[in-house]
Amino acid sequence: MSKNIIHFQSDKGNAGGVSNYISLLVRSKNLLDIRQKVVVKEINKKSLMLYPNQELIKLDTDYRFFNLIYKVLKIKKILDNDQFYIINSHALRTGLLATLMKLFYGKKFLHTNHGLRFTHKKGLKKFCFLLIEIFILIYSEEYICIRNSDFFLIKRILPKKLFDKKVKIIKLHLDITNNISN
Repeated sequence: MSKNIIHFQSDKGNAGGVSNYISLLVRSKNLLDIRQKVVVKEINKKSLMLYPNQELIKLDTDYRFFNLIYKVLKIKKILDNDQFYIINSHALRTGLLATLMKLFYGKKFLHTNHGLRFTHKKGLKKFCFLLIEIFILIYSEEYICIRNSDFFLIKRILPKKLFDKKVKIIKLHLDITNNISN
């Protein structure tokens, strides 16, 4: 199997440089041997600027409750043309898509959590978002938090024995002295 990572992101896919972000998170010589492919809704100037060294896959990952399964089938058909090692789902919406890809087709994925959505909800919505988060966590190969607060909250509310090895925290390795202009 090819050493490709497919980065799933929601919305237009040009809101942030997810694959560039993952490159900053990972300090590994092995990453140099892995080709990164980024799913974007549109290939335009902005997406080309955000992902200058990655291959772009035009794919609309937006879904509603009633077309979720149809969307998974469509994504599977499109991704069958792309050999890949693993999917990186970025955020809750694409995490759900990746989880269904795992359940239906056995596609491996890791999930990068950029904030626990259930912490921003109330009542029944809070409970539903928590269940989706747990669902994603159960089926992901790894569940990566980028914030200490999310990592410790997950560790506190979920059974330690079941999720201890799966939930990881990863920090940015930025040299801020080189990024600050005088």
